[in-house]
Amino acid sequence: MPATRPRRSASDAERSSAPSAGSKSKADSLSACFERLQSEGSLAAVKTRFRDFGGLARITALLGLVFAFFAVAIGPLAVYYAVKALGQKKEMEETDGKAGIRVALVAGVLETVLGLVLLAVWIAALRT
Repeated sequence: MPATRPRRSASDAERSSAPSAGSKSKADSLSACFERLQSEGSLAAVKTRFRDFGGLARITALLGLVFAFFAVAIGPLAVYYAVKALGQKKEMEETDGKAGIRVALVAGVLETVLGLVLLAVWIAALRT
């Protein structure tokens, strides 16, 4: 005796031709997984936002030069941003813009040293 298949009803045929709920939930789960990986930063290729540490280093170095009295606080911040920017450039394998970051780094170090000297002179003047 040959094996016979069970007959399918009309409602079974309609369900098989319509998109199944399982395929829709699979697409949703893939989308959710992709979004989770993007938010974690695991997928570097889809990263759309980057913090511009080089720009921050240049701005804080410039602010330290303009507002010399606050150079003690702004100088180390410029150094921090410059070091982060150099690391970011290395991580992204970029070579452009490193000279400006190095200038900001040197300016930040000089601002810190000169700010400390200015602070020491100011304190010595107050004591006399």
